[in-house]
Amino acid sequence: MDWFFKSKSELPAVTHLQQKRTQQIDSLKTYNHNVAEIKRDEEYRVSFTVSGHTVALNISLPPKFPEDKPIVKVSPPLRHPWVSKHMLVIGCRSLNNFVVNSVLGRVIRDIVTEFEKSPPVVFAESTNQPPSHMPALPYPQGMPAFPQSMPPPYGQPSTVAGNVGMYPMPGHTMPPVNGSSMYPTTSNTQGNDVLGAHNFQVQTEFPELQNKSIDELKILMEDEEKLLNMVLYSEQMERLKDERNKLNESCEELSKTNMSYKPELESRKEKLKEAYNKMLEARNSFDMKCLHQQSINEQLSPESILYNLKVSVADADTESEELAESYLDNKIETDEFLKSFMDSRIKVHLRKVKEDKLHQMLTERGGVSF
Repeated sequence: MDWFFKSKSELPAVTHLQQKRTQQIDSLKTYNHNVAEIKRDEEYRVSFTVSGHTVALNISLPPKFPEDKPIVKVSPPLRHPWVSKHMLVIGCRSLNNFVVNSVLGRVIRDIVTEFEKSPPVVFAESTNQPPSHMPALPYPQGMPAFPQSMPPPYGQPSTVAGNVGMYPMPGHTMPPVNGSSMYPTTSNTQGNDVLGAHNFQVQTEFPELQNKSIDELKILMEDEEKLLNMVLYSEQMERLKDERNKLNESCEELSKTNMSYKPELESRKEKLKEAYNKMLEARNSFDMKCLHQQSINEQLSPESILYNLKVSVADADTESEELAESYLDNKIETDEFLKSFMDSRIKVHLRKVKEDKLHQMLTERGGVSF
């Protein structure tokens, strides 16, 4: 059991990446509520409620996290612009741009905030289908009839030939459109239309389809050229073309106006360059003068003057001593010695007085320069 009594110094050191990983996990618990640990240091879950549904974000941390970005998966299945068909969060910018210095707790908080601002459409967990209150897509033309084991819509038999009308998906109800039902209110069983000749609501963009029979619509669907011409020359398409032309014209006028400003812009650029160069010259001159002023201030400061006085006193004293030694060695005459020695001693005493006076003034003023 020696391993049980190992000291902390013998344990492996925590790496910088492990420290960052721990900090990121702590931030997840700081910025979010209902954080559950599924697998320590690897998988966590954040639960929240949106529009009466409980949504969970499953966060998987890769081995090199936070150098590699985390993987966030949503449950139960839902539809949202940020979520892929595999229920992975792919639309969050902070998650896509995740780096080592990002904060995981804030990233997950951004996702929760987005879901709260734009609630997703949550599917039923058992069937992964949209809930019953959502409009279901109709059967397209040409689809086979319902199987016999499934009840046909609205009590109509599914084995009758010509059943080519538009029916709702099994188990769902089509919502009303423009205040009225999309399903037929009257039926016509004359001619070749046995069950499918119903009058449906037609979009106002194509009013010419309002009075066409099922056979005529079938022929039109098989003629791609006619369908294409109908769309290209529709009133809505003409409006789009007019708007596009107006936008092109406005863009051309704007580009011409911008190009007319080019000479003035170039001229002002040159003036700005000249002014900038003058500013640099003035700045350099100012810096040089500041340095010169600083050196002068240092030379003429009271402390520098006091130091120079002390040096000059010592020099004058040395000069007078040298004169005395020269006289004792009979190198100079008596008259010359007296004159030179007196001048030297006067100079020493004057400088000494100035030094003492300046030292006294600095002491009284606390060494403040003046």
